[in-house]
Amino acid sequence: MHSENLVDQDRAVRLFHERMPEAESSLLHARAHREVIRDFGRFPFRNKALGRETSEAEAEWLEQSGYGAVVERLKSDAK
Repeated sequence: MHSENLVDQDRAVRLFHERMPEAESSLLHARAHREVIRDFGRFPFRNKALGRETSEAEAEWLEQSGYGAVVERLKSDAK
């Protein structure tokens, strides 16, 4: 789930869904991680620690609650 590779993200979501369907929170976070990788190809919140430049889109996303906003939107979409 913490890989920055989209194939790994798809696999993580599939495995959580198949093997741990009762772990709704874990599946939710796997889906959120996958969405971030789909959108940016990496986790923007790692940029500073990894010495990467942050794009304008990433900076805007981070300023607008970033990952937390993705999780909240996925929760509301599930209702």
